[in-house]
Amino acid sequence: MARPFKQGLQYFPLDVNIFEDEKIQDLNLAFGIMGEMVFIRLLTMIYSNGYYLEKTISSLAKSLVKSIGANWAPRTSDIEEIVVYCGEVGLFD
Repeated sequence: MARPFKQGLQYFPLDVNIFEDEKIQDLNLAFGIMGEMVFIRLLTMIYSNGYYLEKTISSLAKSLVKSIGANWAPRTSDIEEIVVYCGEVGLFD
């Protein structure tokens, strides 16, 4: 029996020096470890879908709060701010 087709990637490479990247360091300075967590979770969401993700920022923030957990994640408005920041500094197109 053939393996079922799955959309997106099974895994993606993550550089071991990701936290030495200036953009990631700026993200950490602005939002702390939650900024890094949101960025990495976003990468997994994007790559599990393929190479892009088409969602509104508010629905994306709600998905991230569910993914991270309401006890750990700040308000959805804070997550939205992190997502917008990632786009502004060039982490996402």
